[in-house]
Amino acid sequence: MVKFVLRFLYFWKPILLVTFLLISTPILSQCPEESVYLNTQAKINQFVALYPNCTQIQAPYLLSIGHPNGNTNITDLSPLSQITSVSGHIEVFGNPNLTSLDGLQNMVFQPNSGLTIVNNIQLTSLQDAGSLASTNFSLSISNLPLLSDFSSLPNFSVLKSFSLYQTDSFSDLSGLENITSITGGISISENSGLTNLNGLQVDLSESPNNSRITIINNPILQTISGLLNSATGTFSIIVINNPNLNSLSGLEPIDQIQSLRIDNNDALQNLVGLEGVTECREFLLRDNEQMVDVSGFQQVAFTDLSFIDKFVVTNNPSLISLSGLTTGSAELKEVLIANNPLLENLDGLEGVSSVRYKLEVKENDALEHLDGLVNVSSFGRDLIIKNNPSLLHVDGLINCVFLRRSLIIQDNEALQNLNGLANIQNEILFTAQYLFDANPQLSDISGLANFNFTSLNAESELSFQGNTSLSSCAVESVCDFLASDSLAEITIMNNAPGCNSEPEVILECDLDINIISGEVRFDFNNDGCDITDLVAPNILIETTDGTNTYGAFTNAEGFYQNFVEADGSVTTSVAGGSLPPFYMATPATTTTVFSGFGNEEIVDFCLTASEDIDDVKITIVPITVARAGFNARYQLIYENLGTTIANGQVSLQFDTSRQNFVNATPNPTTVSGGLIEWDYATLQPFEIRTIDVTLFTQAPPVNQPDDELLLIAHVDPITNDVDIENNDATLKQLIVASYDPNDKQIVQGAEISEDEVGGYLDYIVRFQNTGNAEALQVIVTDTLHSNLDWGTVRPLSASHQYTTQIFNGNAVSFTFNDINLPPEVSDPVGSQGYVAFQVRTKNDLLVGDVIENTANIFFDANPPIITNTTATTVIDTTPPTAVCQTVLAVLDENGEVIVTADEVDGGSTDANGISDLEISQTDFNCSHVGENDIILTVTDTSGNQSTCTANVFVFDHTPPIFDSDTLPLDQVRQAESNGFYMLEDFTENLLVSDNCTDDLEVVQSPEIGSSLEPGVHFITLSSIDTATNDATYVFQLTVEEFLSATDFTLKNAITIYPNPASEKLFIVTSEGVSVENIRIYSVVGIQVKTTSEATLDISNFSEGIYFVKIKTNRGNITKKIVIE
Repeated sequence: MVKFVLRFLYFWKPILLVTFLLISTPILSQCPEESVYLNTQAKINQFVALYPNCTQIQAPYLLSIGHPNGNTNITDLSPLSQITSVSGHIEVFGNPNLTSLDGLQNMVFQPNSGLTIVNNIQLTSLQDAGSLASTNFSLSISNLPLLSDFSSLPNFSVLKSFSLYQTDSFSDLSGLENITSITGGISISENSGLTNLNGLQVDLSESPNNSRITIINNPILQTISGLLNSATGTFSIIVINNPNLNSLSGLEPIDQIQSLRIDNNDALQNLVGLEGVTECREFLLRDNEQMVDVSGFQQVAFTDLSFIDKFVVTNNPSLISLSGLTTGSAELKEVLIANNPLLENLDGLEGVSSVRYKLEVKENDALEHLDGLVNVSSFGRDLIIKNNPSLLHVDGLINCVFLRRSLIIQDNEALQNLNGLANIQNEILFTAQYLFDANPQLSDISGLANFNFTSLNAESELSFQGNTSLSSCAVESVCDFLASDSLAEITIMNNAPGCNSEPEVILECDLDINIISGEVRFDFNNDGCDITDLVAPNILIETTDGTNTYGAFTNAEGFYQNFVEADGSVTTSVAGGSLPPFYMATPATTTTVFSGFGNEEIVDFCLTASEDIDDVKITIVPITVARAGFNARYQLIYENLGTTIANGQVSLQFDTSRQNFVNATPNPTTVSGGLIEWDYATLQPFEIRTIDVTLFTQAPPVNQPDDELLLIAHVDPITNDVDIENNDATLKQLIVASYDPNDKQIVQGAEISEDEVGGYLDYIVRFQNTGNAEALQVIVTDTLHSNLDWGTVRPLSASHQYTTQIFNGNAVSFTFNDINLPPEVSDPVGSQGYVAFQVRTKNDLLVGDVIENTANIFFDANPPIITNTTATTVIDTTPPTAVCQTVLAVLDENGEVIVTADEVDGGSTDANGISDLEISQTDFNCSHVGENDIILTVTDTSGNQSTCTANVFVFDHTPPIFDSDTLPLDQVRQAESNGFYMLEDFTENLLVSDNCTDDLEVVQSPEIGSSLEPGVHFITLSSIDTATNDATYVFQLTVEEFLSATDFTLKNAITIYPNPASEKLFIVTSEGVSVENIRIYSVVGIQVKTTSEATLDISNFSEGIYFVKIKTNRGNITKKIVIE
């Protein structure tokens, strides 16, 4: 369904708007010179103040009233009534409370102006919508649910365009009778209540070319009758998704159409109403359920004036005829006729003379011929004819003489020949496809004789596949291609014998092919190979001409055959990777010189061993998927890669809590719980044997989708075995809920380790005939990934007899001829098959390298089934080297310290990089003082981990801290009458703390009670924590001499200020006291100044404590000062 949404003009300029409305400086012009957005009632009310003399909205500006989200409080438009002229555009959009357009009634709309009224859900009338001064006016109406007609609309008679969108309350267009002419387009879209267009009957005679009439998504619209009185010019008509529209009557005046689109109109049966059309440039007729024919639109001349022209007729299930459609001689740009199941022919296209680009005819079940294209002479690009099951021939193209690019003819079940292409001369200028596939009745391709395939480039394709009746492909164009040096590849397969492979066609073309064949044996008795020696199956023989390499495996009888597309000198050898160790081939190489083609050379090889070697190998492959509640089948493949006859035992272990043994072929020697054993004897060198095992996978809840099953296979003996690693094979299989029966699996799974690089990967491709008829041939193709060692590929086993071919090392094909695989509906088990093979990875793969592989499965003539893509990634399983170092950690003032992994890491390394370091403990406190052991865990980029132990020594170097608020400052004390001062206890109220020690002792020196003589003394307070960190505080205690009454009087008679001082120091004495001499001493007793002046300059003194000794007529006195 195509849905067109009407776009309304609305531009956001919120920043500009705010600035515009808040500015207080004088307005430079009376009317706005830009678009104005009024989304609140306040802004509408301010319009007059901002534009006091404005009467017009000039082009190209917009006056927008409201907001698209409908979040406005606008109810009154009367402040806009001063506007009398509009040459721009008025938009009334999203005002949920607006009931009237009062305020717009004075607006006169000028040429090229417009009015849009949208989403005003309370609006009850359009009567104040203004008036017209000209005819060039656009009107758009949408979502006015309280209006059911246009009777309140002003007398608008001539419009430029008219749009009606989402007006669900309208059943017709009553009220528009005054509109007599529209000079542009009409759009009527998404009006859920509209049943007809009564009320609108207009003249389109003055419309410009390519005006549009759009009628879209009107669910109950039944008729558009009477829409047009007259029309002149070229129109685009778009009628889409009107399910009840039963006629196009109403469009009769139109005679020229630029584009006609009729889509998804379920009730429309024909094109009646378009009888007046004589010329059309684009025609699209799509998805019209009841469209029977194109009556009403006939004898139309399709012009080619535009590069976008298309002719499309698709998905019209009732369409039976295009008869009478075209006239004249028209070149169409692009033609698509698809999925019209009742369309029997293309009659009606006789007026088509050429197709500039592409013609595609597909999926038209009843189409029998193409005779309606009889006048087509050329295709400028592609011709595609696909999946037309009733098409018998292409004779209708017999007059076509030119094709520029691709030709694809596929899946046409009844097509018998290509004779209608006999006159085409193709030109190849670009990459092209020539695909002739899956046409089961096609027996004659002689119509391709004149084609040129030799110019195809390397990216082009040429294919003949799945044409089961086609036994001869040796037409001139194909033979010329095979004989050329074209870089393109040709695919020939799954056709009838004679055209079933490229070598077959080469032989029929009498072209360039020679054959190298022979047998390979193992000289078991070391007396030279003869008929009594063992044959060597699954040995890859390669023949190369220096450019291409052709490979084939020996079959069960040791025979091989290589088809070589070369003459002259070729070299044949046993692929080195195909031989087990200790074997060598004689001759090492053989050179054959062919003279011409059609020759066959016999080249045999004799294998010998340098010594006696024991080496048995086992592989396990899943023949079916594992599903909970169903049987799962597995195959054990064991083989003798040694040079001696082997005897031993094969075993399989499985989890009995998930699976139960059902049966096996051959029967086991013993079955004990989850262990099954088989004895074997006389396993010859190069011999391969298989064991088929069926296990029942228990139903839920025991097993659930994505649970993993583990199976381990083992082969003895391992004594003297030169490679015991290949004596075991492990399968990890996920349980699935649903699955594709045609798939590809890898036993090793999605990951292999670095240690497994260079080893074998075991693949199995499983297939099932899900069709309804027996499959005569199955071909499995596989292009080996570049990360694989192509020369080591080895077939392991298969469900049926097959042959294997390899081209240029990596293009492997397994062909099951005469397989007669029954369909699943008649034989669910017998309809299945598989092929298993293995190949080594390259030895130089690195972590992160990915090996991807996808198989193609061909059932007879059908297109290939492309399997899932297996992806195996080389992963890092080697843990990193963890190196630790000793860490010295010092506690902070809070008694804490954090140690990081980087500090502990002493240089850990990993070949692929380290992603994470983690330690077992990061936080340490006072309780950890001393030696601590922690673990460093090192993780590499692949998630591998290793650890080491590190010593962390925690130290406390933080001394105690005295509380400064409780510390004694410098003190002055008076000696007693005995001339001494007894030292008091300054620790009593002293507070001290430590990061680790709780109960701290403070020691005072000199000791408490000591007798101090007059003078300056230094008192030391100290405290030591448990880590022997100590804190010391020293303050000065001045002991003054004992003062007699006279001394006391003198002391009070002398004042020194300011104290502290910085620039000047003043000494003031009481009456009767005179200063004779003043000496100033530093705290250490050095005299720094002497004077007799009462005002002292101390600006050059250093900061600190000083003592002033004053000599007076009444005696001497000493005082302490502080200089800052």
